[in-house]
Amino acid sequence: MGDIKLLYKMVKNFQNELNITDKERWVRSGPFLIKFNELRGLVIKELPDAEKYTTEQKVHDGMEVVTSSIERFSAVKLETNSLVDFMESNLDKSEELISDILGVITTKLRASIRKEPQSEKEVQEKVDTILNVSNFKYSREQVSISFSSKHYIPDFTFEPENTALEIKICNREGKEKTLIDEINSDIVAYKTKYQKLVFVVYDNGLIRDVPKFKQDIQNQEDVYIEVIKH
Repeated sequence: MGDIKLLYKMVKNFQNELNITDKERWVRSGPFLIKFNELRGLVIKELPDAEKYTTEQKVHDGMEVVTSSIERFSAVKLETNSLVDFMESNLDKSEELISDILGVITTKLRASIRKEPQSEKEVQEKVDTILNVSNFKYSREQVSISFSSKHYIPDFTFEPENTALEIKICNREGKEKTLIDEINSDIVAYKTKYQKLVFVVYDNGLIRDVPKFKQDIQNQEDVYIEVIKH
């Protein structure tokens, strides 16, 4: 998946290009229309819901009078504004979602686990329950991502917000280094599909320096990580 922030900048730049004189609008309405449709198509690939909020601009054949070109330009400008509003709203939603996810997991996960868990599955089940009772809208292990001859399946995905959540567990000596390798591998693969990635690591008291463990991972753009101690 492409970088949505970069795509947003492209759409914003295009929006700025539309601030032109009436004479230029008549001359450039056709190219602007084509460019809008191209940008809209790119956004829909990344954020499918964009199709509901914007309308493809049709190219008309034959001769056109000045008024029709001006009207066509006005329609493109209006739809571009709608596209920008949608993208800004979507970006805000993803940040809000991640804050809410980490907030509820940080608050409730440890309290929901009595005995020291021995598998990721145990922790995933608890997170699933927490997300469900907290009324998050998500899918669990429904998306398969093919990357470099391997298949990756995120634990939880939030499609409208373009976000994936992965659960890990540190349950034995030496697992800390393995986890770092796993997470970095997941990041490369998941980034081909999702813009924002959240990792929650449940630690059975084996990660000695949590800030150091998290540092290089969370320094990557749009990657978030939280360690929950047993």
